[in-house]
Amino acid sequence: ILQNLVYPYSKYTMVNKIILNKSFEVSLIMLMTATLVTALRGLDNITDIHKLKLQLSTAVTFIASCHYYLMITAPTKIVTYRYLDWFFTTPLLLIDLCLTTGITNKYTIMQLVGYNIIMLIAGFLGEVGILNKPLACVLGFIPLILIFRDINRLMIHNNENIKLLRVFIGVWSM
Repeated sequence: ILQNLVYPYSKYTMVNKIILNKSFEVSLIMLMTATLVTALRGLDNITDIHKLKLQLSTAVTFIASCHYYLMITAPTKIVTYRYLDWFFTTPLLLIDLCLTTGITNKYTIMQLVGYNIIMLIAGFLGEVGILNKPLACVLGFIPLILIFRDINRLMIHNNENIKLLRVFIGVWSM
């Protein structure tokens, strides 16, 4: 099972390894820039809720930056680093989405984060071969559907929130 944690990096051609590493390097630079921008913007004189949302964004991009650095320096452990990244960043993104759409009940937010953790565990178990991939996919999509069902049910319904939820559904379903 642990051998499945190692990304089949050695099977790539030299050109593919270069492309993979360069894409990680570009992503790292973009994430570091976003971290700096959101951190500096959070120092402005803005409302507490906007400050919190910028702090969440700064934390997400900083954590992702760290994991991209790890993926560059140890490309055989991409699966492990990717799931570690998601374990920390996706709950923060969900909290940000809840705050943006008007969901502030702590119990509800924690329930959504719990669904998210179940989704990640199912995906990870499929990646490492403990579960077969189709089963892991189904088990991962069930909590994803519950997340967006609950957000859609509880959010303040206006055009902006509906568009935002659609974007999140599209991106997170990939």
